[in-house]
Amino acid sequence: MKKRIFSVLLTLVMLLTLSMVTAAAVMAKGPVGDTITISWLEDAERCAPDGTLLSSWIDDPLGPADLVQTGKAYHFADIQEYYNYPGLENLSGSLIISGSGKLSGHATYTSPASELPIRDRLQGEVTINAEEGTMEGSYTQWSYAFGERGEVLGSYPNAVPANKQGAGWWFIGYTVYEAHK
Repeated sequence: MKKRIFSVLLTLVMLLTLSMVTAAAVMAKGPVGDTITISWLEDAERCAPDGTLLSSWIDDPLGPADLVQTGKAYHFADIQEYYNYPGLENLSGSLIISGSGKLSGHATYTSPASELPIRDRLQGEVTINAEEGTMEGSYTQWSYAFGERGEVLGSYPNAVPANKQGAGWWFIGYTVYEAHK
């Protein structure tokens, strides 16, 4: 009798464990919800850490990008679709637009130009028009590079130490974007 009870309990524990592992695997795949596709144009000003204008551009086409709607928020299904440089190495991160239009996100990747690890932080306010498939608003991207002083300054001569990011991180500049139709 004790063996049978032990066997039943063991089976129940195994089934419970299996269901928890399966649920965790499903949740790890990312947000689930309705998907919309957007495209937008970007005007931008890229600046050095001290605010000196380094470059600017207008009407840079971005998209299509798939956004997954969860509740009132939108999540970029693939962070690569935010960047207009295809195939960034080691790219990971997320970008979310809250129901009130607050854009926030982060990404890490290897720079194709300097071959240094880059960390981007994004913040702004945008409006998503699901019916038209567009995004409008403004946001800023702060960028940091990781490396030894000489290798960072060799690629980013205006970089300054970013001590709050941790040892070896350098603030290399920021870009202010205006998204429009």
